[in-house]
Amino acid sequence: MVTGTKMLTSSNAEKEGKVPSIRKKVILFLILSLFSLLVFMNLGNFIDVTQKPVQADIIVSLGGGSGCRIQTALSLYKNGY
Repeated sequence: MVTGTKMLTSSNAEKEGKVPSIRKKVILFLILSLFSLLVFMNLGNFIDVTQKPVQADIIVSLGGGSGCRIQTALSLYKNGY
């Protein structure tokens, strides 16, 4: 039998602050979810489409509006970009 050691049960651990409470986990989850949602909803604001295309080694067409990405990439290629 070991003497002088203190066993931490779940209730003792919560009282001593060693295990985060459910409330802290829920608040952290809500904050991270809100942050992720805000970042996801504003991804389009980081892409600048106001500049004219410049000549490049490779064409990656992320646009096309109506889903015509291949046609947009071919158009860029034919125009010398």
